Amino acid sequence: MTLPRIDIDDPEFDVNEGEVVFYRGERFTGEVVEYQKGALVSLVTYKDGIEDGPSKEWYMEGTPRSDGVLRGGFPVGESKDWHPDGRLAARVLMSENGLRQLEITEWDDKGNLTREWRAERGWRGAGRADHRFLPGTPVDAHLRHGPTVHPLVHAM
Repeated sequence: MTLPRIDIDDPEFDVNEGEVVFYRGERFTGEVVEYQKGALVSLVTYKDGIEDGPSKEWYMEGTPRSDGVLRGGFPVGESKDWHPDGRLAARVLMSENGLRQLEITEWDDKGNLTREWRAERGWRGAGRADHRFLPGTPVDAHLRHGPTVHPLVHAM
């Protein structure tokens, strides 16, 4: 089944304060795309106005920027972010309900591993995790910035 597709710049496209997407006054189900200078830079899938399904971003020249899946507005499963040169920048693994980060791995623009974090297996509470901060990477920077959240969670 092909989903309807609308451009984010369509005058009948609207987003309310709760980030629910409307098209022609109705909650939208389908894909919302964004173009910059003719290049597709974003595709987000919605169900009844809420992000639900594949969500992708590209740099202007077409290189992938991010790729993930959302369910009911929450990121689920694996999401990835890339540096402009195509090198992997981050990989985040979320629980299937989207409420818990399970793994975070980050790389710098040269491909060097800079952060690795995994929730303890079997732990159901919050706050306990296995952190690995690599030499040359200030621990306080990781503590200051907190866990990586997929950028598309905040899109639109």
